[in-house]
Amino acid sequence: MRSNPINPYPRAEKEMSAAINSGHSTIALAWNRRVEKKGITKSILILNKNKRVPILRFNIKAEFGQGLSNILPLIKWQFQLMKWLYKNRKNYDLIHAYDFDTVLPALLMKIFFKKKYIYDICDFYIDAFHVPKFIKPLIKKMDFLAINKAEKTILVNETRLSQIKGSKPKEIVFIHNTPIDTNIKYEKCMSFSKPTIFYGGILSDRRMILETIEICKRHKEWNLFIAGYGRLEKECEKAANNYKNIKFIGKKNYDEIINYTRKATVIFACYDPSVPNHKYSSPNKLYEAMMCGKPIVVSKDTGVDELVVSEKIGISCNYNEQSLEEAYSYLLNNRDISEEMGSRARKLYDEKYNWEIMENRIEEMYKTIK
Repeated sequence: MRSNPINPYPRAEKEMSAAINSGHSTIALAWNRRVEKKGITKSILILNKNKRVPILRFNIKAEFGQGLSNILPLIKWQFQLMKWLYKNRKNYDLIHAYDFDTVLPALLMKIFFKKKYIYDICDFYIDAFHVPKFIKPLIKKMDFLAINKAEKTILVNETRLSQIKGSKPKEIVFIHNTPIDTNIKYEKCMSFSKPTIFYGGILSDRRMILETIEICKRHKEWNLFIAGYGRLEKECEKAANNYKNIKFIGKKNYDEIINYTRKATVIFACYDPSVPNHKYSSPNKLYEAMMCGKPIVVSKDTGVDELVVSEKIGISCNYNEQSLEEAYSYLLNNRDISEEMGSRARKLYDEKYNWEIMENRIEEMYKTIK
C-alpha cells in the first residue's frame, strides 16, 4: 500500500518483485490523486523479468505537497484502504504498508483481525510534512505504536535510527533506495554534447530546482535537463520555453530516468536542511548516480552529505544559490575530477549498495514471517 500512484514508484516495484521471489503473490493498492475517473481503476504492473502484479488505484483527487490542506482526501484514502482490507481480509496474509498515511489501516487490521504487517518508513511523518505543533505528539505516539506492532520495520538508511528513537520495533531491516543494476558499460555510454546537469524526480520546493534553473540561465555553456512532475512544472516549462539550454522533458518512466542519468555529467539532490526529515534523506538520485557512475551535488546537513564527502563521490554545498553554482562550476569545468568521482561512485555501488544485496535482505525478511 502506497499513497502515490506507483506509476512509477521503483522502491515498491522492486520490493514486490523480491516478495514474489520469496514465494508470495502480491497486489498493489495505490492512491491516484490526478483523478481521471471515479472509484477504483484496475490494471497490471509489469515488473522486472516480466512479473505481473495487479494494481488497484484509488481515484481520490488531491495535490502533492499540500500538507493538511489535503486532510479530507487523506481521510477518504484511509477509509477506502480500510474498507478494502476488511472486505478482502480472507484473501491476504501480510500487508506491506508505506509510511504513516497507509499504516493505520494495517494497524487496525492487526488489532481487530490479527493480520500481520510490515511498516516501511520512507519518510517519518511529523518530520517530513507540515504538521501543526499541537498534534505532533499524538501523531508521533500513533506512529510509534505502529512501529511497535509491526512484524518488521524497514528504514531507508542507518541514520534513521535516531529519528525513531523511543520506539520498540521487533526487528529493523535497512533497505537503501538503490536501483537494479542495468548492466550498462557506463564508460562507453553516449553523453550530451555540452556539460549537462540532470534532475529527475518530484518537482517541489526546497530541492534547489528553481535555483539551478537560475544558474543555468547565466551559464548557457551548460545544459540542464529536468524530468518529473509536481507543483513546479509550470516554472520548469516556462524556463525551457525561454532558454535553449534548459530542457523540461516532463514525466518519464524509470528506464528513461536512468538513461538520462547515464548521459548527464552531474546529478543533483539538494534538499533544504531546515526540514527535519531532510537531515535523514536517502534520495533515489544518490544511488542512481552511483550505479551510473556519475558525481552528485548534495546539500550539507542532509544525511547523505557525509557519505558523499567521505567517499569522494561528489560535492556537498551550502543550501544557497552561490554555493550551488560553485559546485556545478567545479564539476563541469574539471571533467577529469568528475570522472574520477563517478568511477568511485560505481565501485561503491558494486561493493556495498547494489540491489542484489538489498533484494536478499527483503527475501530473507519475508521468509522469516510465519
